[in-house]
Amino acid sequence: MSLPDCSGQMVMVTGGTSGIGRETARGLAALGATVVITGRDRARNSTLTTSRSRSRTRG
Repeated sequence: MSLPDCSGQMVMVTGGTSGIGRETARGLAALGATVVITGRDRARNSTLTTSRSRSRTRG
């Protein structure tokens, strides 16, 4: 099965700091989407945002 190219798309994932939401956010980002995540835990939000930003700068 072919996966869609999500380049240029912006998506929001609620509950994106853990579990299914986090994996969904990772998968969409891998497909090229700009992903906005929300979650109840501010520390997890910051950690995930920082880790994603670092991985993008690595190439």
